[in-house]
Amino acid sequence: MRTSVVLVTYNGAPYVEEQLASILDQSRPPDELVLRDDASSDDTVARARRLLAARSINATIVTARENGGVVANVEAALALATGELIFLADQDDAWHPTKIERMLPHFADGRVDAVFSNGDVVDEAGRTLGYTLWDWCRFDATEQVRFARGEALPVVLRRNVATGAALAIRSSFRDRALPLPRSCLHDEWLALLAAAGGGLALEPTCLIRYRQHGANQVGAARRSLRARMRDARRTDNGRRLDDQLATTRAAIARVTKIPGGAAALAHLEARAHHLERRRAAAALPLAQRLGPVARELGRGGYQRFADPRHALRDLLAPRSSSTSRGVATSSE
Repeated sequence: MRTSVVLVTYNGAPYVEEQLASILDQSRPPDELVLRDDASSDDTVARARRLLAARSINATIVTARENGGVVANVEAALALATGELIFLADQDDAWHPTKIERMLPHFADGRVDAVFSNGDVVDEAGRTLGYTLWDWCRFDATEQVRFARGEALPVVLRRNVATGAALAIRSSFRDRALPLPRSCLHDEWLALLAAAGGGLALEPTCLIRYRQHGANQVGAARRSLRARMRDARRTDNGRRLDDQLATTRAAIARVTKIPGGAAALAHLEARAHHLERRRAAAALPLAQRLGPVARELGRGGYQRFADPRHALRDLLAPRSSSTSRGVATSSE
């Protein structure tokens, strides 16, 4: 199958050459590279052009006129890819030499729309930080077994476990997934939609070095409990819930068009009701939230669609009166 790599960049000069070299030096090289730059103010594009000029690959480089943000950049880049399989890449990571080779066999199963791998989290110098992407998002052995049993959607509905930089998708699935909603990051949307269609698979090997350098647009840095509690008291939780609810409703609208999607719809609609109840509680004064939050814990909503500790965040967050904004925010 013909493969494309989609690399999105923005002020990535310090690392883009290392990443490009790791992509081009694959044991199974890609057939096409699409690089879309989101109006960088540094020499990211110039560095990429110099490196690509010395290599033999079908490459397309597009520069945006103005910065549109990560989701818009990914959306435009995905639309340019012509391969049957599309591998997403971040500008500041580095790929394992066998990444493409290891992920391709998963697509021999025609039911698979998307595959994601694990990755080593490293510092700006490429030194391991001692944990993986799956450690960071708490994607443990129990949930991996659920994936193997065909229960990917219930796992993904709790939290996204598929990092975009470790994701590969079919072009036919890309066509169904676009346009990307602006209420979430692109990887969350792609994983959710693929899981809803029964086509999300995993590759447990660490196939990327996911770099943390202090300027990541998303990142996988670990935070202390104290920092989480401090943020909970300061953050308008209603905005986060608005975005999650908008994403869920967008998924419902897409899944209604998938034959045999009734089971997925039931899960998505239940998640929407859970988020609606949490959103209503977020608009209450702190003293009035305990009852609604306790009832949602009792009915199992947090356990099924979030995490019991998020109940504490719902209790601590400042009162919210926001309405749905459709702006992507990262979620835990």
